[in-house]
Amino acid sequence: MYPTHKQTEALKRYIDQGGNFSIYGNDGIYQELENLICDKYKVKHCLLTNTGTSALSSGYFGLNIQPGDEVIVPVYTFIATVTPLLRLGAIPVFADADPISGQISLDSIKNLITKKTKAVAITHMWGYPCDTRNIKKFCEENNLKLLEDASHAHFTRTEDKYLGAIGDVGCFSVGARKIVSGGEGGFLITNDDEIYMRAILLGHFVKRAEVEIQSSSDLIKQKYKGMESGFGENYRMHPYAAVMIKELIENEIEDIIDIRYETISLMNRELGKLDKFIAPKIAKGAMFGYKPQLFLNDDEIDNLIARFKENGMKIKRLDTIPLYGDKVFEKGKFLDEYPGADAYMKGRISIPNFTTENREDSMKIANDYINLFKKLLK
Repeated sequence: MYPTHKQTEALKRYIDQGGNFSIYGNDGIYQELENLICDKYKVKHCLLTNTGTSALSSGYFGLNIQPGDEVIVPVYTFIATVTPLLRLGAIPVFADADPISGQISLDSIKNLITKKTKAVAITHMWGYPCDTRNIKKFCEENNLKLLEDASHAHFTRTEDKYLGAIGDVGCFSVGARKIVSGGEGGFLITNDDEIYMRAILLGHFVKRAEVEIQSSSDLIKQKYKGMESGFGENYRMHPYAAVMIKELIENEIEDIIDIRYETISLMNRELGKLDKFIAPKIAKGAMFGYKPQLFLNDDEIDNLIARFKENGMKIKRLDTIPLYGDKVFEKGKFLDEYPGADAYMKGRISIPNFTTENREDSMKIANDYINLFKKLLK
């Protein structure tokens, strides 16, 4: 799918015109892309990073999470939503998931809050929105910070805002398999001056830190003056990735998202008629893959997957699993059981992103999946 033809041409032009191979400040293509993202998301600050994990690390550091602080996190998410907390000495507290959508459960969050709770992190898993409005309201009522991991949910709206622009800080991946991609990369967005400054000090030291501190408010300047050396991490995005992401956002992503929504809506309409097929929750936006649920036993699912592969079509069991039992998080706090997450996983399969900028090709792939599912599940 990527790079698209337009991305390739934009990168070629940038190289032929002598575009910078490395940038230490926030000028050039960095400034152009950050300004573009701020404009699209209607936020004050954007900071480009080299990965989504770096964006999450910067987000938690920006929130000033301290050793011993508790942060409520989803039990069903990618590990990088949580692992940056371990490096800060914080304690992840794992909340259950909604059994239908797979998103973090607000009821579970409410039962986990303690005097040590500092923040809540939510992941819009596979691109479907969490109950963001009510979670944000709960956080505000309890003086908790809210971090959104929107790595699967670029340009996905809930009510009047894009996901990622609702909490105190939003973190994104723009890695190779995402709908918005420059090969590798990430970014964070926020309206909070201090979160932004702390994120810069963590991963964009010296040159950019000097400029940002000098141009910041008197309060931020007084607090962080003399810390321009930063903390030595290098989280800068490669300029070539920035070129490709900018081209995609400016000229292609709206059409790709329209095509993506059209194809998966068609799949939901057609396959949702089958007795053994539960169509997944979807939203108009990036949507990372297609994750339906089947009323089949394990052997039947294995046989179905084998038949798809015989036809040259990609499909697999959902291999991103709940994080309970992972020894990496042995110092985290877990519930005795996670019935919501377990129910969501049962019979769940995964079809990868197949949408391209070409509507005809994308619809053909969607119809190929539809026809084979109908044949095998009749």
